[in-house]
Amino acid sequence: MLKELFGTSKPVIGMVHLPALPGSPMGTKSLDEIVEFALADARSLQAGGAHALIVENQFDQPFVTGSVSPLTVAVMTAVACEVRKVVTIPMGVNVLFNDWQAELAVAAAAGAQFMRVEVLVDSCWSDMGFLPACAPDLLRARASSPVKPAILADIQGKYTSLAVPKTLADSAADAEARGLADAVIVTGTGTGHSATIDDLSVVKEKVKIPVLAGSGITAENVREVFGVVDGAIIGSYFKQDGRLANPVDANRVRNLIGRL
Repeated sequence: MLKELFGTSKPVIGMVHLPALPGSPMGTKSLDEIVEFALADARSLQAGGAHALIVENQFDQPFVTGSVSPLTVAVMTAVACEVRKVVTIPMGVNVLFNDWQAELAVAAAAGAQFMRVEVLVDSCWSDMGFLPACAPDLLRARASSPVKPAILADIQGKYTSLAVPKTLADSAADAEARGLADAVIVTGTGTGHSATIDDLSVVKEKVKIPVLAGSGITAENVREVFGVVDGAIIGSYFKQDGRLANPVDANRVRNLIGRL
C-alpha cells in the first residue's frame, strides 16, 4: 500500500500545520495569509525530499470533539486546493479532533489521497471531551464517496485515554481487522514525544498493514525508528529551530531524509 500511495515503501510524511483559522479562538490571519503560509511550508517539504504531506488545523485550539464549523471545512478546503496546485507529492488531510466527515469532504474537494484519523477504533476521552470510535460510519461514508482516501489510523493516540482499557497490540489488531485501516500510527504521549521502540515493535509484530511512527522523530533517532516501522509522520523536527509554530525548514527536511 505504501509503495503504491507514496512511491516508496518507507515514506516520510511532513506536516503543513495551518495557523489558527478564521472562527477559531486564536484566528487572526486572513485566508490569503493562511494560504501563503501553507504554500511556503508545502514547497519546503517537497524541496527537502518529503514523500507526502498532511494539511492540518493544528492551531485551532481548543479542539472541537464533534463536528468543526462549516467555516473551518470551507477554509481547509480552499487551502488544500491551493496546496494541491503547487506540489506533486501526495497530500493528506487531518481535521482536529477526529472530524472524519470534514476530512472526507476536504479530500473529495481537494483531491487528497489519504486522511489521518485519531480515533478509528477504541472510543476514548480527550482533555476536551469524549471521542467515539468512527470506523462504522467512516467506512460506510467512504464507500459512497467520489474519492476513497486511504485511512491512516492512530491507535491509543497522544492526548487520549481509552474508555475501555486494552493493550496497544489489541488496539492495532482491531484497527486492522475491524476498523479496516490502511495503516496504523503509533505516537508518544504528546506532540514531539516519540513512541518507544518497544511499543513500535509490539505493533509491528501484531499487524500485517503498515505501521507509522507518529511523533517525536528526529535526525538522531530516525534510523533506529525506521529499523522497526514502515514510515513516519514528522512535524516539529522539520520546523525552523525545531519549534512547532515556526515555518518548515527545507534544510532540516533534507538532513533527516539524508540519514535514511
